[in-house]
Amino acid sequence: MICAALGALGIALHSGPAHSQTPVTIDDLRGAVIEASLTEEWVVRQDGMERHGKLDANWKIRVLSADAVHVTFTPTWHSSRGSKKAKSDVGVLKLERPGETKVRGGGSRLWVFEEGVLTNLRTYRGGATTVNFAVLRNAKTFDCTANVSWLRETGVPNVIFRSVIADAWLELLSAKQVASNCRVTTRGEAAMP
Repeated sequence: MICAALGALGIALHSGPAHSQTPVTIDDLRGAVIEASLTEEWVVRQDGMERHGKLDANWKIRVLSADAVHVTFTPTWHSSRGSKKAKSDVGVLKLERPGETKVRGGGSRLWVFEEGVLTNLRTYRGGATTVNFAVLRNAKTFDCTANVSWLRETGVPNVIFRSVIADAWLELLSAKQVASNCRVTTRGEAAMP
């Protein structure tokens, strides 16, 4: 099912190289924790009403092995009506193994690591998203960058998913990443439990 969905969306899994002199491998990151925060300005439609706000997406990813990661994802919505933090989505996910998920109204997900970039691809009722965590070597350990892209499906005007914060179906009318930060903590440094 995920292959059909990817084909329909025209999504290529190649995420591009992380620009470093020596490519980072998944084995280099074993035991490391990637922590990233992405902030996007969103315009959504919920129950026929247009809403504006910012979404903070916080990620903690521990590389368990060459084929598994432990992921914690926590979104927080900020608008003129206040801030709402969702319950964290936590799980151990296998790399390069597509799977179905019931979160956000269902869909498929796939995590891959290629050429120094850990990518989360997620399909929704309409459209998809990719989140890329590009890891580069520095003099002592690693640096990283994080970015998110929203993909519209042919014949579907907007990305459609169920909000875990509002418990309602949303149409994502526009999304613009306005900030991100990312860091890698290795085994010798303080890391999450």
